[in-house]
Amino acid sequence: MLSGAALGPDTSSGLVRIKLCAVLVVGLNGLLLRRAGDRITAGDGHPRWTAMVPGAVGTAISQLGWWTATLIGFWNAHPGG
Repeated sequence: MLSGAALGPDTSSGLVRIKLCAVLVVGLNGLLLRRAGDRITAGDGHPRWTAMVPGAVGTAISQLGWWTATLIGFWNAHPGG
């Protein structure tokens, strides 16, 4: 997010604000996934499925955030088609 902000985006654009928020969510989600990963590996080598659910949810959030940011970036780079 910091490197994107250094590029001087047009923050008056709603899409740019959504993209910046998506990247922020992905970053914060990464911190939470770190904790989820610790819970998964904390067992006897066979994690319980309940420990894996937060990791699966976090993975879905990460994918949604990155695809949102990528598509908005592509759309802004090629306006009108």
